[in-house]
Amino acid sequence: MTLKDPRAQRGLQILAAGGDSVVRVSQGHYRVRSQSGSGSYDVRSEGVRWTCPCADYQRKSQFCKHCWAVELSLRIRADVEGSERPPATAETIRQVPECPKCGSSQAVRVGVRRCGKGEVQRFQCKACGRKFVVDDGFSRLHVPPRAVVAAFDLWAKKVSYRQIAHHLRDVHLIAVGKSTVERWVRRLASRIAAYADRCGPQVGEVWHADETTVNVDGKLRYTWNVMDHETRFWLASQISEARSVEDARRPLKASREVAGIRPRALVTDGLPAYKDAVWAELHTWKDPTAHLVIPPLRKVPTDSGSGGVHPGNNIVERLQGTQRERTKVLRGFDSGPTAQVLIDGYRGYYDLVRPHMGLGGRTPAEAAGVPIPTVEGEGRLMAVLVAANRLRRRDRH
Repeated sequence: MTLKDPRAQRGLQILAAGGDSVVRVSQGHYRVRSQSGSGSYDVRSEGVRWTCPCADYQRKSQFCKHCWAVELSLRIRADVEGSERPPATAETIRQVPECPKCGSSQAVRVGVRRCGKGEVQRFQCKACGRKFVVDDGFSRLHVPPRAVVAAFDLWAKKVSYRQIAHHLRDVHLIAVGKSTVERWVRRLASRIAAYADRCGPQVGEVWHADETTVNVDGKLRYTWNVMDHETRFWLASQISEARSVEDARRPLKASREVAGIRPRALVTDGLPAYKDAVWAELHTWKDPTAHLVIPPLRKVPTDSGSGGVHPGNNIVERLQGTQRERTKVLRGFDSGPTAQVLIDGYRGYYDLVRPHMGLGGRTPAEAAGVPIPTVEGEGRLMAVLVAANRLRRRDRH
């Protein structure tokens, strides 16, 4: 295991000390002994990221050495367990369920339920007696899960709902209508967006923001986008009816919550609303955020920025070109909430699944240090959706 992050190396030193350096208190709660030996820290799970009360984490909201100690402990444990049993597949993951009522892992198989997509294993909890099936996000669909995931992937690749329905009928012999495909896409879009918002990316210190128009129920609305310069991570996308200061503040606030930090510089065009929005959402007297206003040129000489050369705003302009390629196929959205769900879903796909040529074929999430889930025998999109559905189940219970 090669660790380049200095915090990860210190976390490995804590773990190597042995003894009670990392103690599991409960699921999602670990107690990590301080590297100096005086005291300990309670590391807790918040969705898909670890949090720690130490000064390093509170200052930068990124993985500290204590979080790394827990993460490395779990990885080593998974590697050891994996060497003792066959590699996990999508099916084996679903065969080790937790009871949705009491959270117990004392579940046994009690037959199968037959439906349109085949046989579904039923379980009964020995602790509370509850009978259930594993809700992996596809439990109430009457078609194979891979067909639903393929439909979402085709939608993200700019194929229309009607063409996706024709593809499923002609190639997979699955007769569904356009509206059914649309419901599938909305369902998966909301889940992958929620997962992307809570994955804890480690982004850079220069962000880009811009707005573009989209057709919502025959009227032009504005979509505000914020992207990180270093990792190309698409941090936020918000729809509004106008371009006021309050409208500009919402995507900046959402970006700050996703990244967990404030940028040192925000690059925008000359829209006046950005000035007050940056001051309200990003600026602090102790660590101010520079607001760089430039035209959409590739490089503009300046006294500030990276290396004396302004980073330009073409990064987010190119992002919005990709976004328009997706939205123009739809010709317009029925309503504002529908538009928000689908644009957020495409943002999650862009960050977690879609390879980026500017990053050497990596996804923005990989560039931002987000551990992309993997499932043996399944593609990246299926693995991400399985992880997103797990997060949704934890939130519900």
